[in-house]
Amino acid sequence: MATTAAIQAITEATVRVLKEAPRPTSWTKFQVAPIRGQDYQTPPAELPADGLGVSIYLWRVGPNAAMRNRRQPPAADGTRFRPPVALDLLYLMSAWGKTAVDQHAVLGWAIRSLMDVGTLPRGLLNSGTAVPAGEVFGPGETAELTWETLPTEFAGPLSDLLKPNWPPTVVVVARGVLIDSTVQETPDGPPVQARSMVPQPWSGNREDLP
Repeated sequence: MATTAAIQAITEATVRVLKEAPRPTSWTKFQVAPIRGQDYQTPPAELPADGLGVSIYLWRVGPNAAMRNRRQPPAADGTRFRPPVALDLLYLMSAWGKTAVDQHAVLGWAIRSLMDVGTLPRGLLNSGTAVPAGEVFGPGETAELTWETLPTEFAGPLSDLLKPNWPPTVVVVARGVLIDSTVQETPDGPPVQARSMVPQPWSGNREDLP
C-alpha cells in the first residue's frame, strides 16, 4: 500500500518507462509528456509539431470494487488504521506525429514498450518527484499496467474530449492501487453487557421442570 502520492508516482513512472524504452534512431525529435484534458484542444507544447511523441493523460479515477472494503491487519500493538482507498487509474495514451503513418508507428511502439515492462517496480515508482517526504510505495509493492479495450459507455465522452485533434489513443489501466490512511481507528471497547452462567449437573428431580 502507498501514500497519497501514489497517483503522481505511477504517472511519472509510466512516462519514464516510455522515455527510456529503446526506439528507432530516426526518431530524433521525440518527446513523452503527461498532459491535461484541455491539451487535446491544441497540440501540447511539450510535443513539437514537427516531431513525434506520446502523451499520457489521467482520464478517470474510480474505486476498485473488489478491494474497496479491504481492511489493514492490526499492528503488533493492536493499532489499526482506517481502511485503505482502493483505486483504478484509467490513462489515455495518445500518439502524436506529422502524419497518420507517423502516429500509427508511434502508437504501436508505445503499446509494445509498456507491455514489455508490464509491472512498475517499487524502485521506479519511488524515483520520481513525489518522493522527497519519504517513500511512496513500501517493500514488495508494485503497480501493474494493462492495456484494455475502451468500454462502450465511454465512447461518447472520449470522442468529446479528443475533438478536434483526436490522435490515435488507447486505454492503459493501473488497477487496485491502495492508498494508506494515517488515521487510527477507535479501538474496540469492552462488551456493553456481559452475562455469566455457571454450568450445573443434570437432575431429573429439579422442581422447575414440568
